[in-house]
Amino acid sequence: MAVPSAGLNVLYDQIAEGQLTVNEVLTQSLDNKNREIRFLTDQIEELELQLSPALKRYGRAHTRAFCEAFQETLAAGNKEATKAYLSSVISEISVSKREVKIVGKKLQLAAAISEWTQSMQLPAVPIVVTKWRARHDSNVRPPGS
Repeated sequence: MAVPSAGLNVLYDQIAEGQLTVNEVLTQSLDNKNREIRFLTDQIEELELQLSPALKRYGRAHTRAFCEAFQETLAAGNKEATKAYLSSVISEISVSKREVKIVGKKLQLAAAISEWTQSMQLPAVPIVVTKWRARHDSNVRPPGS
């Protein structure tokens, strides 16, 4: 939480250097800012816990088996299975005239590997979607509802 802390540090420095005198209003303001920082920090920690999946431990053999299953699925030509595998590990694909950029998060890949078992045909559908971009035309409701 750099921004609020930086502002408080400036105030503390000015008080220490005698540029500001401490009165009751300033003390209350500082106390309120400190409470706000603690509250926001607690909220951030809680949200991070909710977003991080519970990963099972897995080793190289499990990772190798996941990769082999991934390759077999891609080579088999099953569009739905391919789409499911790719969406489980890729968060964004950008195509320009000069390059194709495929982006995925390590945590997303780790979660897919962790949840995968050899009996599974497809990886599990991601439970948490970190960014949802609502459009004006999405979920359109009839007038008056």
